[in-house]
Amino acid sequence: MSSFNTKVIQQRRTMSSMSSDTTTTTTITTTPPIRRTTAATMVPTTTTTVIFQPTKSPRETLFAIYELAQYKANLPMNMLMLQSFMAGIYVGMAGQLFLSVGAGLLGAAVFPVGLVALVLTSAELYTGDTMLFTAAVLGRRVTVRSLLRNWTVAWIGNFIGCLTWSFWITYSSGALQEVGQVALAIQIAEKKALQPWMHVFCKAIGANFMVCLAFWQSITTQDLLSKSMAIWFPIAGFVMMGLEHAVANQCLLPLGMILAGSASKISVGRLLYVLLAATLGNTLGGGVFVGAVGWYVNDSPSAQIMYHNNNLTMGGIKDGIKGKIMEEEGEDEESKPMLASASSSFDSNRDTDCADPQPPRCPTTRTTETKRAVSTMDRIV
Repeated sequence: MSSFNTKVIQQRRTMSSMSSDTTTTTTITTTPPIRRTTAATMVPTTTTTVIFQPTKSPRETLFAIYELAQYKANLPMNMLMLQSFMAGIYVGMAGQLFLSVGAGLLGAAVFPVGLVALVLTSAELYTGDTMLFTAAVLGRRVTVRSLLRNWTVAWIGNFIGCLTWSFWITYSSGALQEVGQVALAIQIAEKKALQPWMHVFCKAIGANFMVCLAFWQSITTQDLLSKSMAIWFPIAGFVMMGLEHAVANQCLLPLGMILAGSASKISVGRLLYVLLAATLGNTLGGGVFVGAVGWYVNDSPSAQIMYHNNNLTMGGIKDGIKGKIMEEEGEDEESKPMLASASSSFDSNRDTDCADPQPPRCPTTRTTETKRAVSTMDRIV
């Protein structure tokens, strides 16, 4: 007789004032093939329970950022330098792809390839680290010294990686000449480099706001597809909007200078001038408008008071439901399953020390007793 598997899937949806998470608990019970054997030779049934949580709440995301910043702060110097160099390589790769397809809408659509690779390999990108370390310093998870160490090494390593890709892969290989995009590369580099300082600074604020928003969104997710989609649209958006990203400029501007040769309108001084404006704008856009704001609304003293009051409110709701149930039904046999279900739902999720911002979970797969309880609660309300 053929074997069979029984799968019981229970989904619990958590509604929060801050976010909406879905937690899926999958219980898989496997029964071996039935054979005509004695009881002593039969294999016992095995049960495996796997819990899937595809998204995090904003507060859980912030705590994940804390852990990531602590990991990066404790990297040995050689590892930090290598990962920073590789981040520059990934951005250089994305920059060449952007130019090879003719920039524009198609270029914006393919540029996020480098950022996806960067996130999945945990490379050290200066602009992303502005968000991570600002939030972690405000949350007292890392020191200012660690922040300065990481930002300095990441910026220099990113620049070296971008220069390496631009010279050895893009210029020396003649790849852009083969696709006829040399003039475009020079034009884009000169357009970026010859802008007024304030234009670069303001554009850089918007660029890294969107980049760090992409990083924040990717941290909320667990699987590859969700991470890729969370990164793709904000990155493609800032490229299409013509905003300024310091590390991307570390690739595109030197490449334009190399391709133009002695006819280049960009001097080394002008290059550093523009990179300084972009770096300061990126630091403000990612560090303040994403990192600091994320910390303030999720883990500042005001936010902790809010979460504490929310937990007290949930406890009051529990007591109120219990009282209404007793008033409506009395303590008869029909009300007991409802009372037990409501109490256990609140008790299992109430967090008295404010570490979990989630409100009580409401199971979507209900037993007969739970359905009866919900029906009675609907009549009360």
